[in-house]
Formats: sequence, C-alpha cells, structure tokens
Amino acid sequence: MIALDRARARAGTFVVVAVLVAILVATFTSALVRAESARTLGAREALATAGAQDATLVVVTRRAADTAAQDAALASALARTLPGVEVTTLRSERTEPLRVTGGSARVVVDLGRPPAATVVAGGWPVAADEGALQVDAARALGVDVGDDLALTGTDGTPVSVRVVGTWTPDDVADVAWSGDDLAAHGTDGTAFGPLVVPAPAGDEAFGGTPFVRWVVAPVTGSVVVDDLPVLAAGAADLRDVLRDDDAFAVRGVTVTGGLGTTADAAGSAVAAASAVSRVPLGLLGVVGVVALAQLARLLVGTRRGETVLLLARGASGRRLVALGVAEAVPVAAAGALLGAVVGVLGSDGPPRGTVAPVLVAAVVAAATALVATVLLAVAVLLDVRAVLAGDARARAPRVLAGTSVVLVALAAALCTAQLLRLDAPVGTAADGTTRTDPLAVLAPTTLLLLAALVALALLGPAARGVAALAARGPGLTVVLAARQLARRVAVVAVPVLLVALAAGTSALAGGIAATSVDARAATQQALTGADARVSVGAASGTSGLVGASRTAEGGPAGVDGVTDAESVLRARGSAGEVEVTVLGRGAGTTAGVPVPAGEAVELGGTPGVEGAAVVWLADPDGALARVPVGDGTARGTVELPAPDVPWRLVAVDLPLGSTAAPSLTVGGDRLDLTGWAAVPDLAAAGSLAPDLVRWMPDGAAAVAPLPAVASGELASALALAPGDTVTLRVAGSDVPVVVGSVVRAVQGTSALAAVQVDLAAFEELQLRTRVAPLLADEAWLTLDEGLTGTTGTTGSADTTNSTAPTAPAGSSAPTGESATDPAAVASAAADALVRTGTAGPASGPLDVTLAATGTDQAGPVRAVFATVMLGVVLVALLGVLASALAQLRERRGEVAVLRALGVGARAQGAARAGELVAATGGALVAGALAGLGVVHLVVPALVRALTPGAAGRVEVVPSVDLTVVGLGLGAVACGVLVVALIVVQRVRRQAATATTREDVR
Repeated sequence: MIALDRARARAGTFVVVAVLVAILVATFTSALVRAESARTLGAREALATAGAQDATLVVVTRRAADTAAQDAALASALARTLPGVEVTTLRSERTEPLRVTGGSARVVVDLGRPPAATVVAGGWPVAADEGALQVDAARALGVDVGDDLALTGTDGTPVSVRVVGTWTPDDVADVAWSGDDLAAHGTDGTAFGPLVVPAPAGDEAFGGTPFVRWVVAPVTGSVVVDDLPVLAAGAADLRDVLRDDDAFAVRGVTVTGGLGTTADAAGSAVAAASAVSRVPLGLLGVVGVVALAQLARLLVGTRRGETVLLLARGASGRRLVALGVAEAVPVAAAGALLGAVVGVLGSDGPPRGTVAPVLVAAVVAAATALVATVLLAVAVLLDVRAVLAGDARARAPRVLAGTSVVLVALAAALCTAQLLRLDAPVGTAADGTTRTDPLAVLAPTTLLLLAALVALALLGPAARGVAALAARGPGLTVVLAARQLARRVAVVAVPVLLVALAAGTSALAGGIAATSVDARAATQQALTGADARVSVGAASGTSGLVGASRTAEGGPAGVDGVTDAESVLRARGSAGEVEVTVLGRGAGTTAGVPVPAGEAVELGGTPGVEGAAVVWLADPDGALARVPVGDGTARGTVELPAPDVPWRLVAVDLPLGSTAAPSLTVGGDRLDLTGWAAVPDLAAAGSLAPDLVRWMPDGAAAVAPLPAVASGELASALALAPGDTVTLRVAGSDVPVVVGSVVRAVQGTSALAAVQVDLAAFEELQLRTRVAPLLADEAWLTLDEGLTGTTGTTGSADTTNSTAPTAPAGSSAPTGESATDPAAVASAAADALVRTGTAGPASGPLDVTLAATGTDQAGPVRAVFATVMLGVVLVALLGVLASALAQLRERRGEVAVLRALGVGARAQGAARAGELVAATGGALVAGALAGLGVVHLVVPALVRALTPGAAGRVEVVPSVDLTVVGLGLGAVACGVLVVALIVVQRVRRQAATATTREDVR
C-alpha cells in the first residue's frame, strides 16, 4: 500500500517515465529493424551490381559418361561448400576449337541453343547440319547467312555446317556469359565462335569429348548477411572438393570467377555500413540513459522530505530501495509494452531472412525496462546514502561533474583517434574478418556528450556574468533569473544536457544525409564516367556516333537533353595475375586518309584475286567502323555508315594473294595511299589470321607501346611508376602500354586496377595485331544540367544496368513528361546513337546506366539517423517538461516570497521562463555548433565506409543538409517554447493564489 500511495502522489512523474521508456523502445525497435534491413539489402546489392564474372563461379570439366551423376556430384559439392545458400546453375557444352578446313582459323562449337541470346540475322538451327554463328565471329570470318562452313572434327572427320543465322548475347553482363570472351566478342584470341548447333546433332559429329561449363550464381533475393562468409569460403574450397570426386572430374577441373572475392568484399562493406548504423544507436542509448538517470534524480529529489521522514521513523535503506523497485517495475513495463507495439507497427516489412520486428521489440523492451528499473533503484539508494551522510557529501556532485568532463574528454579523444586511424568504424580481426570497432563507433557519441557536459559546466559562469552585467541596470527580472540559474545549475542539468545532445544529433544527422548523398553522386559519376552510359554491344558498335551527333540538330543524335557524347571501348585484360580493366577513350587522331563527306567511295579489285574485302573507317572519336565491300569480288562501293561524319580511311582488308596496295577512288579521283603497307605476320602479332591481307598507314612499322593512365591500385600491384612499360593481355592479344601518369582511380569503372588509353591509338594498335579488332561498345552521354539535377540521388529505385526501352525508329527525342526524365532521355539517345552508328538498330536490348541512380546503400542508414534524431528530440523535450514541472513544485514557496517582496505574477513568470529559455537556448546553440564540428571531423570517415567505391576513388567533403538540421533544431526550439509558456501560466497561477506563512522549524 505504501508503494501504491507513493506512486499516486507522483503520478505525473511516473507517467513521464513511462512515456520516456515507450519512446526509447519504439525508436530503438524501428532503428534496429532498419539497420538490419540495410545490412541485408547491402549484401544483396553488392552481389546484384557486381559484374557477372565477379558474382559467379564457372566450373569447367569434360563431359562424363553419366551426365546425370556428374550433375548430381556438382549439386552435392555445392551443398557441402555453400551450405544454406540458394544458388542457380546454368549448364552448357562446348567443343574444343575446330580447324576451318583449308584455313588457319579455328571455331568453337556450342552444343545447344544459348539461354540469353538474340538472333541478328536468319534464325536458330533446327536440322543436324545447321548452325548459328556469333555475329562478330561471322564478320571476322567473312561468313554470311546461307554459307557452308567446313570444319575438321577433333578426330579428323570433315564436318560441314550450313550457317542459318547469326546471333549476339542479349547482355554480355548476364550471368549466362560470365567470363565468356568468345560469346562477348566473337573471339578470345585463340578461336572464333561460338557456332551454335542443335545439341543432339553435335553430340557425335565433331568427335572427342566436349567440355561442360556450369555457371554457379547465388540467388541474390534470398541472400542474407551470414551467407557472405559462406560464399567466400565455399568459393575457395569448391575446386578441391570437385577435383577429388571421380564422378565429376574428367581429366581435370577448373573453377574460375570472382564470387569469393566479391562476397568477401561485400562482407567488409556490409560490416562497415552496419557499424555506421550503430553510431546513432549508441547516441540514442546514451541520451536514454542520461534522461532516465536525470528523471530518477528528479523523482528522488522531490521525495527528499519523504525519505528523511521514513528513515527517521525507522525504515531501512533496503526497504526504501525495494519500494522504489516496486514502483518502477510496472511503470517501466507499461511503457516498454507501449513502445514495443508502436515500434513494430511503425517498422517497414524487413527483407525475408532477417530478424522479425516482434523479436527485436521484445528484446529491446525487456532491456529498456530493466535499465529504467535499475537506474531508479540506484537513484533511491544514492539518495538514502546522501540523507544518512548529512552534509558531508554536499560537494560530491560538483566534484563528480568535474571528473565526468575529464573522463568523457579522455574517452572522446581515444575513440576519435581510433576512428581516424581506421578511417572507418570497423577493424580487421585476427582471423581476417571485418568487425565493428566499438571505440570508433562511439567517437561521435563521446564527442557530443563532451560538448554537452562542457556547455553545462560553462552555464554557471555564464549566468553569473550575465547577472553582474544586469545588476548595473534598473531592472530586477533579468538579475533574479540569472542569479537563480547560476545557483541552480544542477537543477537545469537535465534540460541542458538533453537539449545539447538533441541539437548535436540533429547536426550529425544532417551531415550524414548531405555528405552521403554527395559522396554517392560523386562515386556514381566516377563509376559511370558520365551522366549516362549506354552499352550498345560489340555487335553494334558506336562508330560514327560523335560525328553524327555533332552535326545533328537538337543535340547529339538529335535528342533534346543530351549536350555531348563520346565513344568508349571497355575490355577486360590482365597483367600477370592481376585482372585489369582497359578503357579506350579520348579524341586522338587516327592515322589515315580523310574521306570527303557525302562522296561515293569505290574500291577497285585485284586482277585474278577473288574474296571478301573490308574497309575500316574511323570517326572523330577514333571508333572503328567495319564496312564489307562487294559480294566476294573484293570490289565495289563503300557504303559509308553515316554520310555526314568526317570519316578517315584507316585500313583495308584484301583477300589473301593481293600484293598491290588497295585502290580507292572518290568522285573519280584516286585516294593517295602513299606510305601504306601490308601488316606483316598478323597472326604472329597475337591474333588469328583468316585468309586476308591488311593494308594500313605504315603497316610494316613495329608496334609501339600506348601511353596510358594507370590507377593507383594497379601501379601499386605491379610497382609501376610514370615511364614504366607493361604488357597487358586483352582478349587474347598483347597490348604494350607505357605509364604516362598514375591517378587515384580511372573514371568510368568500378575496378580499382584499371588503365585508360587513347581510343584512336588503341584501335590502331588492334588493327596491327588483331584480325577482328574490338569495337567501341559504349556511349557516354552528358545531359543537361536540369536533367542531372533530377536524377534522384537520394532515391532507392534500381535503374542501374536496367534494360531501357528504345524509342521508335525515326524518333529524335522523348516527349511529354519523359522529356524531363533522365532515363527516358538516355534511352532515346541510345536508340538514336545506334541508328547513326554502323550496325543499324541494335540486335538486342540496350543497357543504360545513369549516374547517381540505383539502390542507395546509405539510404537505410540515413533513415536510422533520422529515426534516432526524432527519438532524441522527443526524449529531450520530455526531459525539459519533466524538469520544468518538478521545479514548479519545488519552488512554489519562492513564488509567495517574491510576491510579498513586490514582484508581480507576470514578472515572476517571465523570469522563470527566461531561466528555462536561456539555459536551453545556450545548450541548443552549443550542441548545434558541436554537432557541426563533429560532422567535419568524423563524418567523412563514416561516409567512406557507407559508400561502396568511394574509398580510393573520390574525396569525401563534409556537408550539411540544412533542412534536416533545421527540422531537428526547430522542433527542439518550438518544444522548449511550449514548455516555457506552460511554466509562465503555472507560475502566474501560483503567484495569484500564493500566501505567506511563518516557516516553523
């Protein structure tokens, strides 16, 4: 009964405690669910956005006699090495390279129709003697639909295949083509193809035992964070497991692909993002403990008289602590239950495979209720001891306050130094895994707490200074308010600390919001290379792109909203064991003969020599255009792909046996090909040599290294410095490069090991070393500033690597609302650019990538910061209200005394409100300034951890979202003003009814 009566007497305070617990539980629950969702989505995004070769494993061996047992053996090995991870497998069969009868070329045959390919011309094979050839391979071999391709099987048996179609991959980035240069480019440097034949027909026709290729890819929609280390370890172990299984391995087995490396990197990235999301949770925990502790102090302070009386009547300290616990348990439990319900209802549905919000809410509710009960019990215990000790400990709070500042300062210095040393809130454990570093995570929290304690420590001296200045004037209100504030700093400790922390949290949330958005935009721009990137595929090429776009009305390719465009060639290569991405871009001049625009070009044949001829043109970007001439007679009219482009004639392929230089005429005048020569030993230079002779300027000259810009990662891996030379292996050919400069990262690729070379020089080198040069396969677009401003850098819609719809033939621009949509503009430009290129409309879907779009991995973390900011603001305002109400009760007698001295009700109300506004206003300003300092000190490190690809690629510059900061500070300021108005009204009412009486002691 005593506990119930005591609780009823302080019902208002206990209601505040319950509401505070509810706010903490609801905020923690919502923030934790969002953080867990961010971890899961981050893991899935890392795998989904990685290139096909980096997100898969490719297993290759010979076909076993029992294919069903072989497939079952692979499934069993995957179950053992990747337990619990859902994966898909794509199976295909491919022969050894088969020699073209009567020639030096070799062709690879795929047994069965590919799963992700589109016919360019003709159709898919049906009969046993039919086949469909990859379009680039068909062009390089000079094979058309309807031709017969004579091959020699591995056992020497001649095989004739009628080519009934040509095809191209729908998307070379699809997992089905993981690491398959042959399918992507038509050649891998050792053979052409693939030639697709019906599976049953090719089973026996080509002789030998074909290779079987399985592409293993995780189902990204079901991946959870715990799957990442399993994928990393399983990828390393799979080869050994398969090699020891006789039912699977036939004459050896290879396992390639970067899934293990990608999963390991994704685990590190997710761990870093998870660590950043713990920063606001730690801050919320500190604010919650401070608020609960201060409310507990207020409660026992208002009960000091009751405590003295009960102790005087024989009650023990243990009895009073037990009464306090009995009061706290139902209050904390009720608040925790309410907060759990609100937190669960307010949480978005988390991804499948994550912890259920109900479970999170239950754990958080139990923990928060326990902490609230313990803090209240400790406050009662300390109060009892203080009463029993009399005045001996009167100075203890002041001593403890000074000690707290020193201890928190030391903790802040240690935590901040750890964060800046690691440059992320994570560290590497002894086993090599990335784990959250608790000291680094607590850096922002300790810095903000230190700022709040310093503001509280300076409040007393500041108030005394104001009182001294005000005493010189005639007024009394300001003097009384300042002196009261100077004497009662401990009383306003609750609102000062909480308001300062709320202001600092608002500034931190605004800094994370703006800095992460800016860093993501800069990183995406660096990864994409331009505002938009269109991949048209090697089958189409982008030659003629820039020339046509610069002569078109309404912007490049006639599309409104596109201000510039350039052709880019992207290829994979290697330097020893180091994988290298090669980008060819730039507007260098290709050696060759200018072709007058709009003029007909005629190629004269060589007497007595028959066969296909090809003319190679280069546009102003250096992008090559392959133009077949004639119908097998090596003579005829050269059809310029885009008549208005200022083309340059850079090479001519003539049939084998042609000994004279090619003869080309324009308008009856012969082009001057002085200095042209045949390229000697084309095959010896690293490429295949079908029956042709290639003529080009200085054809007999030795291949010179290409000037290149190397990334810092590549330079470090190969110990390169400017002036050093290295030979890259690109699509089966050697490409020597000389390092001109080293940069932090090469723009336009996610690979840290990359080089950039001049496109024109690279294409010229390919003409000297490859029968089938790689074509520029990307168009980088610059959009109007108005469009780039609407790309939605804070959204989470995934448009990266999406298949964009193409505009109808003949259209030049998007219309209506789509005219302001970057995706629609880029899509229309993609269609128009392909139509102005050499290959006509694209044979498959176009791949359009927009900068600053795609899943925003930092978005959920920003949401966690925003959620915590809201919770901290509510907790601060609740603490201000509780403190103000407690002071109204404690200082009621003071109102009567001041009234007797002639201080009116209005003046007393203004003075009391002035105390509150002055204390919290100073704390608001101090906390906001401290928060901005924290943003500039530690936020760049947090954002680098939040933004995949930012580290080592872009400089993260701290910035602040003033809207977020303004909302937080404005909410606190408005809340304080409301509490001040309540105080004014209550003080006026007290002054109106106050009476004085003798204080009997």
